[in-house]
Amino acid sequence: MKMFIRYALSLCIGTMLFSACDEVVTYNDGYDDGLTPYGPPVIARITTVADTETDISTGSFNQMIVLHGENLSQVQSLVFNDQEVDLKEIYAVNDRITVRVPGTVPDQIDDKVKLRTSKGEVAFDFKVAFPDLVIAGLSHHFASAGEQVQLLGENLKLYDFTPEKGQLTIGGKKAAIVACEENVLTFTVPDGVGDNSPLILSSERMKTVTGLEEVELTYRDRGYSVLDMFADNFEALTTNDQGVSYATQGGAGGPAPLFPGAWFCRFNAVSGAYKWNYLVWQSKYQFSLPNADALCAEILKDLSAFDFRYEILVPAEKPIAGTNHRVMVFLGRRPADANLEWLPAASGTAYHTQGRWATVSMSGSDYLNPDGSTPLKEHGNPFGIAYITGGTDLDLDVSFTNFRICKKMSRRISQK
Repeated sequence: MKMFIRYALSLCIGTMLFSACDEVVTYNDGYDDGLTPYGPPVIARITTVADTETDISTGSFNQMIVLHGENLSQVQSLVFNDQEVDLKEIYAVNDRITVRVPGTVPDQIDDKVKLRTSKGEVAFDFKVAFPDLVIAGLSHHFASAGEQVQLLGENLKLYDFTPEKGQLTIGGKKAAIVACEENVLTFTVPDGVGDNSPLILSSERMKTVTGLEEVELTYRDRGYSVLDMFADNFEALTTNDQGVSYATQGGAGGPAPLFPGAWFCRFNAVSGAYKWNYLVWQSKYQFSLPNADALCAEILKDLSAFDFRYEILVPAEKPIAGTNHRVMVFLGRRPADANLEWLPAASGTAYHTQGRWATVSMSGSDYLNPDGSTPLKEHGNPFGIAYITGGTDLDLDVSFTNFRICKKMSRRISQK
């Protein structure tokens, strides 16, 4: 009896297995793997990977996005502007394509994404946004002919300011572009450049992306002098609270002045720790901004539109090595935030200018009153500059000159 039951059970199981296998072979539920298009491709919308519900019409370099639509599989080419995507880097099924926007710069911009599949082609409006072009300033505003100067900023190479494709003139004279990286453009100052010369920068890519034909800056901007470096009484004007003046016109193995016959302040000494060395003492020296002068009237109206600039010279053999050494400038008042004091070696890297004059710029916004008003007036504006040694004593040789207020050079230019 037991043998019969065991046999019957085995027969039933075998029958069930045979029946199940037969169903697997013959069953068809209409499954579609999404890899076979049934007609021309259609792009209906584009989103980010992080938010597939919100449509976007603009993306950025290297951004991950999703193209939604129909018949999007079997991709043969995918192009943003004129930059083709490596097909090995995409995921494509019929209803979507996940792709990274190319990080390479297009030469031709049509603001479209173009898709070709085995069943046809489609184009869809989509702008790949360029990051802003930023121009921050110059390393030296008064370099001589033949010297190299750096124009500082962001995305300079991206906008094609290269030796091959960029154009730069100063006072109508071509300035050779030596090299260009994203943050620094190096050029050579041409012969015969005078004060307040227009510096014109241009490239075809900037024109295409922003719509601007050129950017105009000012080279050798003399601005408004806070302290006349040609004044006969420069020594008396710069005598500090200790009765000491660091005024000099060069000579005796020291640096040459920025301009022939000009004065500058040279702090060339071993300084003790925690010492304020006034090169110009704000409790004594004051300057005027006569409203009758058009530039002064603008400064009084909106100090935030201006920079305070000066030139500094530090020889390579005596760099500023103290990380807590700083330069404090009083322009009507102390900077709005003590952290805005300039610490040349704060990063731990000793600072020097290779024995050449270099330009330092400070935003006028840093000197506004807490309520946003200007501390400057027509007469009686205190000006001072101090070299503060912090907790380190060093053998120093630092020179300062050409204290002035100039219109801001910094620009941020966006895609049109």
